[in-house]
Amino acid sequence: MTPKEAGRAFSKAQQAELRKYVALLRDADAEIRALVAAALTKVRSQLADMPADADASWLSAREREIAQALTTLRARAEGVATTFSTRAWLLGIAAVDVPLAAGGLSINGIVPQISTRQLDAIRTFMTDRIKDATAEAVNKMNTQLGLTLIGAQTPSQAVTAITDILQTGTRQRALTIVNDNLGRAYSVASHERMKAASKAVEMDKVWRRSGKRHQRIGHAMADGQRRPVNEPFEIVDKDGVIVKIMFPRDPAAPLGETINCGCVAIPKVRGWNTATPDRAPFRADELDANPQLRAVLARIDRKA
Repeated sequence: MTPKEAGRAFSKAQQAELRKYVALLRDADAEIRALVAAALTKVRSQLADMPADADASWLSAREREIAQALTTLRARAEGVATTFSTRAWLLGIAAVDVPLAAGGLSINGIVPQISTRQLDAIRTFMTDRIKDATAEAVNKMNTQLGLTLIGAQTPSQAVTAITDILQTGTRQRALTIVNDNLGRAYSVASHERMKAASKAVEMDKVWRRSGKRHQRIGHAMADGQRRPVNEPFEIVDKDGVIVKIMFPRDPAAPLGETINCGCVAIPKVRGWNTATPDRAPFRADELDANPQLRAVLARIDRKA
């Protein structure tokens, strides 16, 4: 296989693996939304017959039922987080191994497997945050029931407030927790595998932006930045300061650069003429959705 042929095979396999990662995030998102919806249905059923003169005994029983519904939500969400984090970790490894094998370089048995110690830490952090989110939701919902008991709001107002707590606050927190940490598991595994593989083949890593509607400008402008595997990317933060990050969602990076980040770092083999360029042109819909990004690009064009 010539370097050109190897590069094309590598690129094709790489794109296929990236699609699997995107599908994983989409599936996890759907699972969490379904779990929150089920919990909301349960809670609403407990409040459906709330009398206007509900007493402390009635509200106490409802509090217990709501707490049970949220306990079930927490346990199931933790199960989703654990299962999907394992899959994300394996996809992070495959993001390196599969394209290399497609290009004729199999590293299985040549380089050691990476430690799962960081995966265990990510899982623990994720489940702890889910526990915090559900406990906070229970406290907020009990507060709403208490306000109803003292006559500060009507039962229908309590139901509306409790629905909003679950639909807006708890659901969004759970989605953010799971999405961020699945992405972290994927990125950590991919980076560690790249470091191991680079001992057998000369490799670089390339920053690839998320393309999301509200992506950070510094992350979008870093698209195509190529670095040796063991050297950090340089990202300009919102204050114009250069931040050094080893890979997207790096646990050692500033929190403001990791939350809701959808970027990835993709491996590139030196000397292979891959079909995928390092930097991808900005899409029209991407620019239409992000006026700030358009303004930055316009200033760059004027200076050129």
